[in-house]
Amino acid sequence: MHAVNDDRQIYQEMCDLFLRTVPELQSTLCAAASRHDTEAVRRQAHSLRGSCLVVGAVELANWLHEAERAGVEGNVVEMAARVDQAALALDGLLAEIRSALKAASGPGA
Repeated sequence: MHAVNDDRQIYQEMCDLFLRTVPELQSTLCAAASRHDTEAVRRQAHSLRGSCLVVGAVELANWLHEAERAGVEGNVVEMAARVDQAALALDGLLAEIRSALKAASGPGA
């Protein structure tokens, strides 16, 4: 939240946007990795990396960068491993954000 000067409304809007867009990007990334489509993985990983950085998920963004790099290098084994790692972490992050937004909108929020 520091990046938005502790403005809860802006941060909540960014998280809402993340929740609306990331699942489709994640699905497309995983499908591309399963097809060994290195160019599609590169594009999707790059897009997801930016989204993760916006919400402060730096370690996840680094894993996506590694998937992107592996795709560029044509290393499909490494690419698939990084995509799998990132997908699991994204699932956890999505659940965390949903939970935090629900708690923030609860009584007394």
